[in-house]
Amino acid sequence: MLKFGILTKRKSDMPYCPKCGDEFQNWVQVCPDCSVALVDKLSEPPPSEPKAKVREDPLVYIATAPNEPLAMMWAGILENEGIH
Repeated sequence: MLKFGILTKRKSDMPYCPKCGDEFQNWVQVCPDCSVALVDKLSEPPPSEPKAKVREDPLVYIATAPNEPLAMMWAGILENEGIH
């Protein structure tokens, strides 16, 4: 808490964001990403990232790129068209 320009220590050593589950230093009071007040303990586990989808169809060879930037550009074009 900020009181008269002095930082006071929270009861818990490390507070958590109840929305994203991130852990912060004890002087932080609000999650900078979620704008939510931090809590001492999480009531439920934080949301996990979605797992990668397992491919069911076979991979198809389409080309060999001469360099990495060109390969990344081609991959981006295919992904934008829904081809993963």
